[in-house]
Amino acid sequence: MGLRKTIATALLSFAAIAASPALAQVSCDRACLEGVAAGFMAAMDAKDPAKVPVAAGFHYTENSVPLTLGDGFWATYQNKGSYSRYFADVPAGQVVWFGTAREADRPVLVSLRLKVVDRKVAEAEMLIYRNAEHVAKLEARAKMPAFDEALPKGQRPSRDALVKAADSYFNGLTSGAPVAFTSDCNRVENGIQTTNNPEHKSPSFPDPAFNPFNMTCDQNMKTGLWRYIQRVEPRRYVLVDEERGNVVGMFMFVHPGTIREVDSPTHGKVAMPANARIPSHVLIAEAFNIRDNSIRAIEAVEVGLPYGQPDGWQGR
Repeated sequence: MGLRKTIATALLSFAAIAASPALAQVSCDRACLEGVAAGFMAAMDAKDPAKVPVAAGFHYTENSVPLTLGDGFWATYQNKGSYSRYFADVPAGQVVWFGTAREADRPVLVSLRLKVVDRKVAEAEMLIYRNAEHVAKLEARAKMPAFDEALPKGQRPSRDALVKAADSYFNGLTSGAPVAFTSDCNRVENGIQTTNNPEHKSPSFPDPAFNPFNMTCDQNMKTGLWRYIQRVEPRRYVLVDEERGNVVGMFMFVHPGTIREVDSPTHGKVAMPANARIPSHVLIAEAFNIRDNSIRAIEAVEVGLPYGQPDGWQGR
């Protein structure tokens, strides 16, 4: 009864927001945006896409493929899991939810991006990462607190400065350009902490003594290992939150598979793992927390795609 009551309450709230003519031209604040995202998930709980108030020209993709609401993951989704994190950009009307869910009785990781116009959903973009072991580790770990901490008003960077700091990360990956990180920076990708983590030893690198995932963010970047990501395009910065110093975007990593080894500035010649030597694209929902123009935290949901697959938002 408790779950059904929660779903019903969220759906009623969601419907009321969409139906109220008095609120039609009123901006949607942080709580409102998060409520719209919660209502979207409540509609999934109810298996009723008609309960999502959509704007004219609504567009929806799942793992880069345009679909109609009710198809794909909507049909196989069971319920939300224990991990949940929201990002909001009030001026842009954008909200992103990172969270876990259940599908086929297994945990999955979800990124949901919504563009809200007049309190209706104009765009919905969902990524679903299916690796039960990785997702279970995310549910077992504490959330990185940096994304939820408000900055004092006099210390909030401009939107442009926040995007510039986040964008430097991708320039660093592809070309070795300098990137500023805080000393306590950490990165979590698909549920796995991939910096400062001695327990995560990837079998991809043949030398057991070489573990890039037990390095700091700065050390990890300076290895130059990530040059096999030859391009990051498009780079869609969809959400900027000046109050908390957060930036969220949708990014396509382009892996032609032609780089066999990297001449690392810190570790000499390093052979690329097999998964980096095949053509592929990776679509990523990635969040950055910025402090003093330096990257403090990174969290990402990543989905592998066939090489050349578009992100489903070209021309929009």
